[in-house]
Amino acid sequence: MGASWPEEQVQRGEATVTERPEDLGARFALGVAYEQVGKLESASKQYEFVIRKIPPRQFTGPMLRYAQVELKLRHEPVAQRAFEEILATVPADTHFYQENPDYRIAAIHLAPILERQGQTDAFARLRRRFVVQLAGEPEEWPLRGR
Repeated sequence: MGASWPEEQVQRGEATVTERPEDLGARFALGVAYEQVGKLESASKQYEFVIRKIPPRQFTGPMLRYAQVELKLRHEPVAQRAFEEILATVPADTHFYQENPDYRIAAIHLAPILERQGQTDAFARLRRRFVVQLAGEPEEWPLRGR
């Protein structure tokens, strides 16, 4: 019996990255494949490689994947910094805040971290930003009634 589709993606991705180690698209795809098979540490390393090579605060996708994996790995301080970096990324067109779901996803994941840390002012600012600037729906907010 052959490898499953995600395992095949990992094998292909590893071969591509070996052949072209500076190919950021291949590394990102390998990170996604690693994530699908549960190799979170390996996924994190691929995403981290990508975000270190791209211009800072211009792309949210790789940073979001990295932050989500770090959160799954229980590396909360690293995940928090990554979510904050996403929210600090300023698009050329501010309508992109509403069009790109990465901003809302980052805010939704960052909110419980801020709450656990007792950062009530930062939490309140984030909630306000979520609804006003990021066009998030109040029902999407992870902490009802706050």
